[in-house]
Amino acid sequence: MNFTFPLPVTEKRFLAPECVLILGILIILLIFIAVMVIRGIRDGVGSATKNLNALAAGKLGIDLPDERTLGADEIGQMQRATSKLTLKLRDIMSRSNEMARDLSSAGTDLASSSDQASQASGQVTIAVDETPLINCDCE
Repeated sequence: MNFTFPLPVTEKRFLAPECVLILGILIILLIFIAVMVIRGIRDGVGSATKNLNALAAGKLGIDLPDERTLGADEIGQMQRATSKLTLKLRDIMSRSNEMARDLSSAGTDLASSSDQASQASGQVTIAVDETPLINCDCE
């Protein structure tokens, strides 16, 4: 049996310059895409967080994002839900203010009616007091 071992290779193999260039461009492109995706997520979450913090502070006059600019992903859904919550709270507060005005007006009307009834009662009392009693001997 004759075993032969390959001779050691003394020449080093490098990637062709074209491959290095393509690999560099791909790495730069992937980094750019990753930065854009991260920025989109960060901006969407930041906007929703800012709006929710404003709502928690009682500020209902916040600027809502345009529906057409929101994405179809989870971040866009979260921003839509925040917008719906804001609009619903504005509606509830508007109705509450309207009901408070109506209640105040009804209270004013009731107070006015009570004053009129009190004055009428006072006039009846005066009229009764001024009316002479008539003794009737009706037999």
